[in-house]
Amino acid sequence: MIKLNDGKVGVKEFTTLIIFMIGIKFKDATPDLLYEVGKNAAWMIPLFSLLFFIVPFLMLLALLKKHQKGFVELIIKLTGNVIGTIIVSFLFVLFFSSTIVNFRSHTEIVNTLFYQKTPFPVLFFLIVTASFFIAKRGFETIGRTAWLVFPYLVVLMVFLVIFTWRQINWEFFFPIEGPGIMTVMKESVKYSSIIGEVIILTAFYPFLRNDKAFRKSSYVGVIFSCVQLSFFLALLVLVFDYPGVAHMNFPYQQLTRYVTIGQTVSHIEGLFLGFWSMVTAIHFALYLFLSSFLLAGFLRLKENFRLMLPLAGLVFLIGLFPENIFTLTHYRKVIVVCGSWFAFFLPILLWVIDKWKGRIQ
Repeated sequence: MIKLNDGKVGVKEFTTLIIFMIGIKFKDATPDLLYEVGKNAAWMIPLFSLLFFIVPFLMLLALLKKHQKGFVELIIKLTGNVIGTIIVSFLFVLFFSSTIVNFRSHTEIVNTLFYQKTPFPVLFFLIVTASFFIAKRGFETIGRTAWLVFPYLVVLMVFLVIFTWRQINWEFFFPIEGPGIMTVMKESVKYSSIIGEVIILTAFYPFLRNDKAFRKSSYVGVIFSCVQLSFFLALLVLVFDYPGVAHMNFPYQQLTRYVTIGQTVSHIEGLFLGFWSMVTAIHFALYLFLSSFLLAGFLRLKENFRLMLPLAGLVFLIGLFPENIFTLTHYRKVIVVCGSWFAFFLPILLWVIDKWKGRIQ
């Protein structure tokens, strides 16, 4: 009989973690990148990215089931200690860089729109500290907390859509192909790591109850995340039009300011800020936990908890260096493009190595 606190999570918790990692990216700087390349058809990019990404992801799921190992252990087993260590180290650097940029980007949003008088380092420190204390509780706690918050997330999103629906202008949707369908498909390949981060989450394969639970939660989580991200990218265009939405800093946060209840209740974006602060803390706690997990795999350590505090400190210190949001956008673009190719080719490489080793044995 499985204990309640055995360190493992089920379908609903892991599905929620995928959604918290990928599906809520419409609230950060991701829309800025996608509108730049996809224009008013940016909403297609997550859907095309899913089609591009599905084959290597299915290959990886087959390897995980066959070897019954997490992503990090699978890499080392199939490629050997030396090459495997190099791959895992690159994976850690890439993901940790993304973690730093995302932390800093969110702090910029909160500081610019809501707490202009609060010193940026103080606000940044508080966000990193909150995420650290959640991550310190462990993977199971992060998953259960995300599942508890998820119903409120759904209600809030429905509430947001209902009360901004009257602002929609369907003419803003056209031309529906934006810069052209081929251009959108090409950019979908370049930016597929916006959903490709789920590959990193396969490092937690041993933390699931069984393979069936992992597969089911992966399918549901990835599809739901892509549809949700695509929907809100379309909603922002329908409200703000293109190119207005592309020139707008933090379009989701601006959308929350459109919410009014009747003629008397307005300016309730504080409600969204309070709730999104909780969601973001869980989101970054997962990033911090996963970064420490990858580093522990690289260093061959049995546990990753002692690495969290040093990594949180590095996030804070390194995150202070970028001068402004424009510098962050450049860094984020480089990381996303590199991550896209890495997420696509690595599962294929592992699958080829596994087949080759099977033939020579």
